[in-house]
Amino acid sequence: MRPLPPGPRNRLLYARRYSRDPFGWSLRWLERYGDPYTAPTLLGPQVVTADPAVVETILGADPDTFDVVGAELLAPVLGAASLILLTGDRHRAARKLLAPPFHRASLATLAGPIVELARGRLAELPRDRAVDIQDTMRAIGSDVIVRVVFGVTDPTAARALTAELLALVETLRPSFMFMPVLRHRFAGLGPWARFQRACERSQTLIGELIAARRARGAGAEPAGSPDILDLLLGARWADGAAMTERELWEQLMTMFMAGHDTTASSLAWAVQLVHRDPAILARLRDEVAGADAAALAEAPYLEAVCHETLRLCPIAPYFARALRQPFPVAGVEVPAGVGVGIATIGIHRRPDVYPDPERFDPERFLGRRYSPAQFLPFGGGARRCLGAALAMLELRLILGTLLQGPPLRLTGDGAIRATVRNTTVGP
Repeated sequence: MRPLPPGPRNRLLYARRYSRDPFGWSLRWLERYGDPYTAPTLLGPQVVTADPAVVETILGADPDTFDVVGAELLAPVLGAASLILLTGDRHRAARKLLAPPFHRASLATLAGPIVELARGRLAELPRDRAVDIQDTMRAIGSDVIVRVVFGVTDPTAARALTAELLALVETLRPSFMFMPVLRHRFAGLGPWARFQRACERSQTLIGELIAARRARGAGAEPAGSPDILDLLLGARWADGAAMTERELWEQLMTMFMAGHDTTASSLAWAVQLVHRDPAILARLRDEVAGADAAALAEAPYLEAVCHETLRLCPIAPYFARALRQPFPVAGVEVPAGVGVGIATIGIHRRPDVYPDPERFDPERFLGRRYSPAQFLPFGGGARRCLGAALAMLELRLILGTLLQGPPLRLTGDGAIRATVRNTTVGP
């Protein structure tokens, strides 16, 4: 058996460099060691590639070839029933059960409410001082999930649930996610104890929501369009069983954690990038001027700006899968137990796919489509992000609504400086 490809050796130094500059170091490692290289991650070695031809073979392989990287570490945080931790038949069944609300046709009725929520938050922005736009976008993204997923329409109740869920996310720490020894309450003190208390509060609130829906009657027709919680309550596994309250909570929390911070970071990048180029900003403001929610959802240049943002600044610059059995990667037989990593940022910065790749150029996405192995901001294959269509809709509507308002200006130099924020990468 051929040895694994060369790569950096020090796990702690690798983790430190990635957390401080995930874009820069991901590209440097590819340049220094070649494609593929072996990354010494805290979760074990992973053979990393940014070659679209190789990526295509990975994404097209039998899903049962792979396992979830770090599932045993993430299960106590996300829950064992979380979609992103399931594998095999259980994963396929859960995706089938959860997918219908996220189809593009099902999302068509959400444009108006999303714009309404965005306008409400943006109206609260102060005009006399600088603000962290990512905090604002995180609040809007959370509002959208509380409305669309949880179905909470009362403004006071929605804000209360949003605040509680954001407080829960703020208690997440990489320390206890990667070091199980720290998962002790220590007399009610420390990060794990704070996380557990936040989980208990959110479980109580969501449990009350579930109880109220069930009290309304199984199969009862909702007053408006059914939200995702309604659909999950009516869904059944293949054996006819309904989801338990714990399963519901874990799926709902997965949707929240996977959806709110990722969208917020992408929007923050988009705001920064368009405000660095007056011509792009002017063209975009002209396109969205006077547009209603339906028009924003279909605006071609706005969509191209969102796609180019995701290309240049992907929220997941790298994702990996663990091998259950040996698998060839660029001529190297990678053994079972080793991870296979896809360097999204490396693919998105390839000059043979994207000429002048460091330049922010939305024109790339006008009149051209890239293959799933060339453009993969939401992952790919059988584990592609279930909420990708909703995320794209949010990006277009919220960015468009922001640019319909008073003009903004950057307070910094506008340079792209990425850092790891909880489970995503943002400015």
